[in-house]
Amino acid sequence: MAREPEKRARLYAEHLVLRVVKRDGAFVLRERYGDQRRLGGPYRSVATLRRAIARQHDAMLRDLG
Repeated sequence: MAREPEKRARLYAEHLVLRVVKRDGAFVLRERYGDQRRLGGPYRSVATLRRAIARQHDAMLRDLG
């Protein structure tokens, strides 16, 4: 299934209360609630998208401490 990595990346983003938007073949990472500001992108591959989500996850954890 070719879309499986993309689906898993989207589920990872949803878990962190983020939203993945796909425009013109590229992904953009946005907040899901609140201001819904753009957090990064465009990301041209699922691998770079997953790394960006992981960086955002790390930043969220740093903000807690």
